[in-house]
Amino acid sequence: MMDLKIIDGVFSQQEAIDILTEMVRLKIRFHERHIENASQIEDISHREARIRELQSELQEARERILAGDTSVSLGGSVSIGS
Repeated sequence: MMDLKIIDGVFSQQEAIDILTEMVRLKIRFHERHIENASQIEDISHREARIRELQSELQEARERILAGDTSVSLGGSVSIGS
């Protein structure tokens, strides 16, 4: 098992929003590319639902960040296992 630290720091509200927005956009583009090449309706439906979920969660995160302190702590890593 390996953990890849993606982000770990304190950021301004706008920096935090920018970072999260770019990360979510990247993941949405990943799903969109797979939708273009998908042949099974279940896979397309799942990916479309995930895109909507990501968009909703990003909006909620933005609202929470703007409602809080002027500095925001962000931390996140990806666990890689085989």
